[in-house]
Amino acid sequence: MKEQELIDAFALVYKEDNYPPIAGKVLGYFYVSNKKHHTFEEIMDGIKASKSATSKALKFLIDLEEVTFKFSEKNKRKRLFFPNYGGTKKRLEKIIIAHETETILLKKVLKRRNSDTIEMNTLIQNIIAFNEDILDFISGKVDEHFKNE
Repeated sequence: MKEQELIDAFALVYKEDNYPPIAGKVLGYFYVSNKKHHTFEEIMDGIKASKSATSKALKFLIDLEEVTFKFSEKNKRKRLFFPNYGGTKKRLEKIIIAHETETILLKKVLKRRNSDTIEMNTLIQNIIAFNEDILDFISGKVDEHFKNE
């Protein structure tokens, strides 16, 4: 697979996580690049996006703490962007918290529901069981693989 195809594929993958396609391309660009830091222009050229789209994507990723930047030593106004290595762990922890919260809420809802809609009650029970099965496993794996983040 060529570099640009890989970058484009990351856009599709991250789209499933509700990331804008350009933000997925930015992350893909960081993954395929062997450079540690990238200028705005390098990113824009590397993902084949407009200045505006690149800027919005970087802001989105910075707000999520997936990307950070430092100022160039040569030019104090030029920012050098790079992945925030602790950001991935934070993103995964947020997903875990969301599923834990969903599980708590679904348990409360299930107690309030009557037996008129068995299908919905069964769906809620299945979601609760699924979440409980995976949450401990995922939490342990996040700690195992990202312990230094």
